[in-house]
Amino acid sequence: EVFMAAQDAVGAHRDSQDLSITSHRCFQCGKIYKHRRGLMRHVRFECGKEPLEFCNYCHYKTHHACHLSRHIRNVHNKSKINKNDPDYFKKIKSFYMNEK
Repeated sequence: EVFMAAQDAVGAHRDSQDLSITSHRCFQCGKIYKHRRGLMRHVRFECGKEPLEFCNYCHYKTHHACHLSRHIRNVHNKSKINKNDPDYFKKIKSFYMNEK
């Protein structure tokens, strides 16, 4: 009985997470968001707009600087080089010299 109650609880939780019940769909591109605020952010800053952040190491592009930083850290195992850093050009040059 305890096991069945636990299974029922897990099933109820899973069903409550179903996006089709309370989802918000972008009318332009069809992306689905769980929360209205996510959809509003998408419509305001992303949908139909070119990405503003580009990876210096590959072809990755995104609308959000935090996503780019995470990409560089996770994919390229590097920290983002800050363009406001006084040694920015030295670091960029060093990076490209080490890649060859």
